Amino acid sequence: MEKVDKQMEKRVWQRVQSRKPDSESPERPRDNLKSCILTAQENAAACRDLSLQLIGKQWEPLRRMEQESLRMMHSLRGICLLRGEGVKVTPLMQPRDQPRRALEKCFRRSRRLWEEMENRSGDPECGPVFRRLARQAEEHCAVLTELLGKLD
Repeated sequence: MEKVDKQMEKRVWQRVQSRKPDSESPERPRDNLKSCILTAQENAAACRDLSLQLIGKQWEPLRRMEQESLRMMHSLRGICLLRGEGVKVTPLMQPRDQPRRALEKCFRRSRRLWEEMENRSGDPECGPVFRRLARQAEEHCAVLTELLGKLD
């Protein structure tokens, strides 16, 4: 038996049940959610690396953000699993950047995560999770800009 993709199966069932296609509500591409998982993982790795580079009390918020980014990654992976999508997370090897450049990259990734989580906050099943993750990403942006301002 041939493997049928979900969109094709949906169209077949709509014909069988004599329904018109759902053109008003196209499904959100899941690839964005998978890229968010990778982005959260990249942020966790960058925060860990930065926390090892920076001295003084500046490393504490980075360690906290590392843990929060890992939890975000696991939450997003959990949402994918609830929707029947398998997502494999593999360890990352990132080149080490200078602290300023690394903080800038982290900020931009957190900003993208915030926007994507905000866009998904109306999701009927997982909206509350996306809203919590959006607040977390927004907080990360604020902390990262503060750390950038503290660099010499």
